[in-house]
Amino acid sequence: MDINEIIQELDALMLEEGYIEVSEKNDMIMNLIEENQADVKLYKKALGHLYSSYSYFDEEDETFFYNPFDSYDNLEELKKEFGIL
Repeated sequence: MDINEIIQELDALMLEEGYIEVSEKNDMIMNLIEENQADVKLYKKALGHLYSSYSYFDEEDETFFYNPFDSYDNLEELKKEFGIL
């Protein structure tokens, strides 16, 4: 699996889940890389894609990426929707 395939999978995951979490307890990028037995060296490129393509916020030791074009009036509404509070 190359970086383009990982990016496609992350974008599909964003559409399906509504957010992508990166933290020690639930790192959705690393899970995707491990599931597809991809090179771990692609992690930084995948993370860079998220930072350049989506909005994000930090909640304690977790980073959540989300689509800024989703129809949430504010960040608190998004957090409530996904149980991030």
